[in-house]
Amino acid sequence: MYPDEFEYHSADSVESAVSLLAENPDAELIAGGHSL
Repeated sequence: MYPDEFEYHSADSVESAVSLLAENPDAELIAGGHSL
C-alpha cells in the first residue's frame, strides 16, 4: 500500500503555522512519531 501524495510545509514559528493553516483550510497537522 502506498500513501497518497501530499505537500509538506514546515513552520518555524507559531505565527507561521497559523498562517499556513489559514492559507490551506484542508491542511492537517502532524507531529513527531508519525510515519509518512
